[in-house]
Amino acid sequence: MQRATSAEPANRDVHGSADKLWPQIQALLWIVVAIAVGFYGNGKHDVITVARHHPDVWREAYYVGLTGIGINIVIFFYLAFWTTSVTALDSAQPFEPGSSAAIHIGTAAGIMAIVALASAFWPVWNVLTPVIMFILFMGSIMSVQLFPSWLFPFKTLKQASARAE
Repeated sequence: MQRATSAEPANRDVHGSADKLWPQIQALLWIVVAIAVGFYGNGKHDVITVARHHPDVWREAYYVGLTGIGINIVIFFYLAFWTTSVTALDSAQPFEPGSSAAIHIGTAAGIMAIVALASAFWPVWNVLTPVIMFILFMGSIMSVQLFPSWLFPFKTLKQASARAE
């Protein structure tokens, strides 16, 4: 048997903090890349100017995509706040049974938004449209990770089952 030296626990702590820090660094990198893509687009057209003023954007599809994003934002706040904070969820289930419809509606609205926005921006960016949309999507998803934990009081399945016991 080997004796543990005093250096081993220190190394574990360093690796443990690095493991906790790495997802935050990745999120920050996605956000920085998404901001850069938002400002520079494909090098010719930035996303903001294209969305607001470019004549080749298919406006009907663009508005359908924005509607899908709006529906997803409303469902996110419903699931994040209403089901966890207002209804005081204490069961072992992560969401109340009635919220499963909200998850399905959010999925359908997300698919609708992706297809509509890809169709709307395809005349401007062609093959780069899915790449630009993916980078902007990842940046928006990762930005939620950097919010303070008290802002979104999510309960994991582990926490909910611990309360039930």
